[in-house]
Amino acid sequence: MAGWAISIPGAVAHAFGLLWRAWRRAWLALILASAAAGASLQWATIHGWAAATPLAVAAVVLVEVAAAAALIRLALGKDTVGPRWGPDEWRILAVGVLNSLLALVLVLLLLVVIVFMAYGVAAAGRGFATVEPATWAGAVDGRGRVVIGAVATVGVGAIVWVMTRISLAPVATVARGRVQVLSTWPLARSRVLPLLAATVWVALTPAALCLLLWSVARFTYPGEFWVTAIVHLGQGLVLTGIWLPLKVGVMSYFYARTDVDSAA
Repeated sequence: MAGWAISIPGAVAHAFGLLWRAWRRAWLALILASAAAGASLQWATIHGWAAATPLAVAAVVLVEVAAAAALIRLALGKDTVGPRWGPDEWRILAVGVLNSLLALVLVLLLLVVIVFMAYGVAAAGRGFATVEPATWAGAVDGRGRVVIGAVATVGVGAIVWVMTRISLAPVATVARGRVQVLSTWPLARSRVLPLLAATVWVALTPAALCLLLWSVARFTYPGEFWVTAIVHLGQGLVLTGIWLPLKVGVMSYFYARTDVDSAA
């Protein structure tokens, strides 16, 4: 499969093709995950995210992971595509945790850089007093804000680039039968922009549907329990039943067209 040409429209077509196949062969996993996502959104609206118990959060995460693993097996042509909990699911969960920790570390590093940059810019401005924090923001002039904004933008772009380089980790994990995170770094080499473009393209449909559902809840019967319940179930269906297969479709398309042997 190595050496196949990369096509952004081809990736999009492959993603929507997987969406169709997913609802034909892995419909049960999608329904369970969509219901769990919708129920969690409804709960958060009524009680707040802080009121969610660790057991409930874990249950939702496990159902979502099981759906993702089923979709990846389907994309890779494996026979078992129904909801289950086995080695693939444990590995996908580990990948999710490791990716989240890496993203958290990168965000914290960026925040540290921005804070130090902001302090340095403020220290060079007028009216700055080290012992009076209230003077720091006022000491940053327009040029300093541009510098800080540029650093923040570059930092966010760098984080997106890093996470995109390892975004094929879930598919590689199921395909190779072992947890893959940083070892997938070479897989997206020179393909970050096409991968991002295809992901954004397929995200437009679920984003538009979520916006439509939000508009229904906002402008028809705002605050009504039955309206918010239907909207949240619909959003859960969009996020898990549409967006998740599309995302897996893009990942599997690029993975299939990667020099897998040299990257393993």
